[in-house]
Amino acid sequence: MMIRNRRQDTGIEWTKRHVKTISIDFSPTEQALYDEICKLKENPSYTKHMFSIMTLERECCSSREAVYMTIKKCRKKKSIFSDLLL
Repeated sequence: MMIRNRRQDTGIEWTKRHVKTISIDFSPTEQALYDEICKLKENPSYTKHMFSIMTLERECCSSREAVYMTIKKCRKKKSIFSDLLL
């Protein structure tokens, strides 16, 4: 069972959140990694794995370590991305 509490239902006075988008450029190495992940979409052998590729793209924007761990886990399972170099 999952119980979800909305902020307004908790009785806690929450501070106002101020959301701000800050653009940060990739380093050359990070950009190369992102570009290689994007190229996977062009490879016909990966067309059935678009959700996984999209996940890798998002992870790349968040944490390159997350990309590494995802690819490592997939390679260990001998599933998709098993042919990629780490």
